[in-house]
Amino acid sequence: MDPAIAAIIGAGVGASVGGFFSVWLTKINKKSEEQRHKQELAVQIAIAEYQAHLEKVKHEGGPMLPPQIYFVHAIKFMNEIDISKDPKELAKQIEKITTESKKLSNDLRAKHKKY
Repeated sequence: MDPAIAAIIGAGVGASVGGFFSVWLTKINKKSEEQRHKQELAVQIAIAEYQAHLEKVKHEGGPMLPPQIYFVHAIKFMNEIDISKDPKELAKQIEKITTESKKLSNDLRAKHKKY
């Protein structure tokens, strides 16, 4: 085999392998960055919901849920929600998550009577 052809083939294979791994790592990094962003949003949502509920309880009275409920709900919501779905499917998703969160809240209330 001619050395020039071997060099061209080697360069092509090397570029293909390098390109594949570059695309693969970019995809992994993007997914990781999206997950981190979702978690940050979930924490912000949980804090905002907790503060809003705390203010409501201060003014109107009533039970206050433990803070972890807000975090569990927000993280579950951010991980399961898929905004690319049509509005009807999105509404079903939100309803399902809300129902599960209410069940979790009720279970925790039953375990910890002070809430």
